[in-house]
Amino acid sequence: FVADSGGGKSTIARLAQSRTILNDDRIILRKKKNKFKIFGTPWAGLMNMTSNRGAEIKDIFFLKKSKTNQIISLNRIEAAKILFRNIVFFPLNETDINNAFRLCYEITYKLRCCQLRFKPEAAIWEKLDKFH
Repeated sequence: FVADSGGGKSTIARLAQSRTILNDDRIILRKKKNKFKIFGTPWAGLMNMTSNRGAEIKDIFFLKKSKTNQIISLNRIEAAKILFRNIVFFPLNETDINNAFRLCYEITYKLRCCQLRFKPEAAIWEKLDKFH
């Protein structure tokens, strides 16, 4: 789940109930053996939820609070721009910036990217479970 500050990451984590939450704000993303994985960090958000576990990423959902629950496919270029805007990295030079954007583009090229419009209610998980 990707969102700007205030976009719903902690809300989704709160609604997750018995699901494993790696972090409700910041995660580490890595490419390992041609797969993308995320890992929890100790820097939690509003819900103060953290885990030192990891998981493979299968889909990326860009969060948007809404009055209805909808999953809408995004084109890969738009998804890469949103993802790049939401990463935190410390570039030392232009090559670092290019590598970060290239990684964002590669992720959005290989994974399904959708906008998740959601109401803050647990029923959103039923919709997500059916999506897979």
